[in-house]
Amino acid sequence: MEEAAVGLARVHFWTAYFSDALLVLDEYLNANKSKGPALYWKGKIFYQQALDAYRASGQIDAAAKELFQKARGAYEAACAAKSDDFDAWMQL
Repeated sequence: MEEAAVGLARVHFWTAYFSDALLVLDEYLNANKSKGPALYWKGKIFYQQALDAYRASGQIDAAAKELFQKARGAYEAACAAKSDDFDAWMQL
């Protein structure tokens, strides 16, 4: 089940439909306990949104900072859910 949710979220991510990707992941996470991948991809989406916000404003404004913090929180949760997830650890 998690693989399907993550797969759909990844499709939305790669086509830059970030809000749709987050919606898919949030729906999954509200109904299920993640083994890590859904949380990792949530962090990846927040991180990309933070980069986009930074590039748009030319500085780390409040919006970008909030998104970077959300990304960090999601990566930390992914590491807690699956402590051997190398990719999530490398994002911290």
